[in-house]
Parts: sequence; C-alpha cells; structure tokens
Amino acid sequence: MPASGTPPTAPNLTVITHAVTIRLPWAAATRAGRKTTENRGRPVPDRDLGTTVAVHAGATWSRDGARDGRIQQWWWGPNSDLYAELSAPDFSNYFRNVIAVATIAGQHEANQAHPYDTCCWPWGDRTYRRPDQPAIHIEWANIVPIEPVGPIAGNLSVPWKLTPGDAEAVTGRYHEAISQS
Repeated sequence: MPASGTPPTAPNLTVITHAVTIRLPWAAATRAGRKTTENRGRPVPDRDLGTTVAVHAGATWSRDGARDGRIQQWWWGPNSDLYAELSAPDFSNYFRNVIAVATIAGQHEANQAHPYDTCCWPWGDRTYRRPDQPAIHIEWANIVPIEPVGPIAGNLSVPWKLTPGDAEAVTGRYHEAISQS
C-alpha cells in the first residue's frame, strides 16, 4: 500500500461516498498526516477495509485532545511543554466539515502484552474509554488534506454514508487536491 499522503493509483475512479467523524483536534492531526492511527471501541466492518473515506471533523472539541502531549507536540513542536493547551477557536473553520480524505488501510486490536506500551506508537492507545476495553486501531493511509466541505452533520458509525450532494462536493475537492499535488 502506498505511504501516507500518496494519492491512490487511479484517483479519477475514486468517488467518496462515506466518512468517519473524528473530534478536533485529533481530526486536524489526521488531516496533517501525522495521526495515522484512529482509536475506537469497535472494529470497522471488514467490507469497509480498503475504502477511501472522508475525514469529518466533529461538532465538538476534545479537551482531552487539547491537553494530550502527542497533540501538543504535533502542534507546537519539540518545546510543546512551554505552551498552553490548544484552543478550539484555532480550528473554528474545521468544525462539522470534511477536511481530508484517507484510506482505511487496516485495523487490529491494541497490543495488551505490556502494561505501559502499545503498538502503533505514538498514536495508538491501549484502551478505549474504559481500562478493560482494548482499543481498536484503525490504520490510515493515503491521507490527502482538502479544503473544508460543510457544514455537514456527522454520525457515530464508522464509516457513515454521505448525502449524494455532500459526496459530490467532497469528491470534487479531493480530485482538486490530488491534481495539485
């Protein structure tokens, strides 16, 4: 599979019909190509593996994400401990918008063998919401940032179906982005 950020081999055939909603600032790090692992509590249906989907920034801000050292390191750089936590207004043009397109390259349950270590470092978490629930790591590939499309109401299912009009708009922005790369 091509490296993250590399357009698929036949981009003119790709129509984006589904999306995955991710809360900000996590979605912004995914858009930037830095966060290549998404943590969820359930696996994606096997039929959706290999699917190219829209990355939709949710309507709410993750305060935990704003305080997370991995996010701060991505945003502020190596001296991130000198800066304040991220602020939602810095991302106001992303809320409820599709901001990237990516391929669901694979998934697996987080490695639970070591109590303080996990696979998919640094973005893969060991657990999801509860200490006894192993995280499912959804692996992204071919991440392509696009100009925001929206506002679009998101959905908790992974992935969820875009309306025909939203699918057309996202597909158009995606093809614009890959033609300029």
